[in-house]
Amino acid sequence: MSLATLLAFGDTMSEYATPTNNVPMILNPVVYFRISAFTLAAVAVLGFIMNIVDGSNVSTSLGLGNTFLNFTYAHDAVHLVLAAAAFLFGFGNLAGNTVKAFAIIFGFVYIALGVVGFFAFTGSSGDSFLALTPALNIVHLLLGAYALTAGFASKFD
Repeated sequence: MSLATLLAFGDTMSEYATPTNNVPMILNPVVYFRISAFTLAAVAVLGFIMNIVDGSNVSTSLGLGNTFLNFTYAHDAVHLVLAAAAFLFGFGNLAGNTVKAFAIIFGFVYIALGVVGFFAFTGSSGDSFLALTPALNIVHLLLGAYALTAGFASKFD
């Protein structure tokens, strides 16, 4: 089954999770969670591998210093847990309103993490729990905006 098939409407998506309004497919909260699930899982696995193999982080390994992808083991574990939740909401047979509500919750949490990240949890991977950088904070703000847009744009009966 291709990724396009997994993200598409129809047989692979619960009838409960199909919006009743005409929103683009990318703004369906189920599609948001499906994209997030694969992305978060890939980022978590990459982070664990880079920490195990290189003893550092992706950003340092790419010669970027501690500027972007400096994930700690805790950060990787958070990504893994969020990926599991995203797989549940994206591929579980859940009611559309439930998926919508959690997209909105995820959106607010990501926005909060992006804002708080500029003031706390910052630093290189060796001296901070989550090691958030300004670039990661911007990514979190963008992900939060996408989740909120998907959650608020879709309507379910």
